[in-house]
Amino acid sequence: MANTEENENINLMANISQVREQMNEEQRSLEKEISKLRDPTVHAAIMYTAAKERESTNRILKTILARMDAMELKIQRLEERTKTGPASAARMSERVMADVDNTIISFIKSKGSCTAGDIQLALRYKGRNAACARLNRLYELGMLNKQRSGKKIIYTTQA
Repeated sequence: MANTEENENINLMANISQVREQMNEEQRSLEKEISKLRDPTVHAAIMYTAAKERESTNRILKTILARMDAMELKIQRLEERTKTGPASAARMSERVMADVDNTIISFIKSKGSCTAGDIQLALRYKGRNAACARLNRLYELGMLNKQRSGKKIIYTTQA
């Protein structure tokens, strides 16, 4: 039994010796790193890198802010477009409209109501898209009313 205790003590001492050696290696490694941090050139390199990163971040933020400003401007323009009502329709009618727009409004007044297909035929457009675009623009300006009837949209003039 004394022999097994002696062997365990020897193994324990060997393990302790290994752990001490590992700790000494770690301590030497840490001391090397600490000595590097005491070097002024390392501090300068770290400060230079931080300054470059800050410049890069500022450029990115500047771009983001510019895009946000552009988006706010677009939102304001869209909000202004949606504020068309009877009062703004009167202001819009004071503006000089294109001859085609005047022709469309006169055509709708004479018929009472019409669809994009009617405008396409009356103005001899090749496709319906041009007629739809004109009618929608006049609707957004508050010059026309529109109402869906099945698959068709019927436009009438403001009362």
